[in-house]
Formats: sequence, structure tokens, C-alpha cells
Amino acid sequence: AEQQTLVLGSGMFIPGFEDQLIGAMPGDDVTVTVTFPEQYHAEDLAGKAAEFKCHVHEIREKSVYELDDNFAKALGLESFEQMRAAVRESIQRYTDERGQMDLEDRLIRKAAQTMEFDPNEEELEQAMDDQMDTLAAQLAQQGLSLEMYAQFTGKEIADLREEQRGEARENLRIRTAIEKIVALEGITVSDEDMDAATAEVARQNNLTAEEMKPYMSEEFLDTVKRSVELKKAMTIVRESAILVEKK
Repeated sequence: AEQQTLVLGSGMFIPGFEDQLIGAMPGDDVTVTVTFPEQYHAEDLAGKAAEFKCHVHEIREKSVYELDDNFAKALGLESFEQMRAAVRESIQRYTDERGQMDLEDRLIRKAAQTMEFDPNEEELEQAMDDQMDTLAAQLAQQGLSLEMYAQFTGKEIADLREEQRGEARENLRIRTAIEKIVALEGITVSDEDMDAATAEVARQNNLTAEEMKPYMSEEFLDTVKRSVELKKAMTIVRESAILVEKK
């Protein structure tokens, strides 16, 4: 692995690995000697001694800032009170958006449960592949690969894929339900809808219309179209739902 982040105390590597890095300084090369656990997912490594040649690029330490006007000014604000108000507004906005997303997720799952659904094995296998692609993308943002994640968790990639079966089936059910709602309700996506949705994607990624052009593939446009259909279908589901307040 290159540029791998390791938090001391996390226990994410083989027992004894972290201890041998304590005291190392940036620029140091450290040879870590460990023994793989007897019960290890890779049988050819189980119980065997190994050396890892590590290069320390940098050391970071979590620290607590003084919550005062100086800290606020370092962030481009005038005072700590202004920073506090901005943080409160940001948290409230996130909470509101998250609440709406959670509500919509529960509603569409409830709607999908009313539909008779029996995917064939080919559809389910493709949905599982899609789930694995999503997992791989999430890991890549953390500098990890599927192979590394499997090693850290003591599992085979095939096991990780099989764990996605239930969620893949549910996502396939939801996608099918949305497609049925779109068809039954006669939902259409206009050019204006596509332009607005594409502009929103550009805004979220701080791109201009010109900078977006290289990404405007058929696959991208199909994804945008599906997102518009989902939004319109969710509006219908929400308007049709009867919300019961729990006391």
C-alpha cells in the first residue's frame, strides 16, 4: 500500500504491527516483523512470520483548538459568536436534509414492499456487482482497495460480495418499484428538467457548464434522467403517504 494512513490504537492491522511504529519519525524506514494469526483468511499466510518494510511519510496528531475569536478569524469569520451561528445553521440544514432523506427512504421502501417481486438470478447478480462497485468507490476515497479491506476484515472478496445479497435485492426491488411508478403515473423528463438537474450536478462539483461537457456521456445523462424520475416519483409517494405520528 502507498500513502496508507494508520491510526495508532485502531487495531486495524495485524497484532503487533502498530507497536513497532511507535517512536518512528517522518523519513524513517522501519521493518515491522509480525506473525500472521493462526486463524487467518488467507491460508497460505496463516501462522507465518512476515516482514513489512514501512516508510514514515508524516505524523499527524489530533489536537483541540481554543474556541475563541482568533480561531474564528483564522476561518475567515469576524468572531466566535458568528462562527457559532454559522455552525448552528449548517448543522440545522444538514439535519433537515438528512431527516427528509430518511423519511423518503422509509416511504419508498414501504411502497416497494407492496409490489410482488421475484428477480431472476442474473438480475440479482448484477445488482450485487453494482453494490460491490459502490463499496469499492467508497473505499477508494479512503485510500483502500477491496483487496486491502478484505485483508483487514479477515474475509475473502467473495464473502464481502455475498454479504451484499440482501441489500442488493432490496435496492433492486426499490428500483423496480420506481420504474413502475414512473410508468403508471406517466412521469416524463423534459429538456428543462435535464438542464436543471445537470446544472445542479455542476454546482455541487464546482464546475462550469463548459467544464461539465467532458462528463456528458450517454451513461451520465441516463443517470441524471433516472435521478429526475426518482425525484418526481418520490413527490407522488410523499403526497400519497399517510404519516402517523407516534406518541
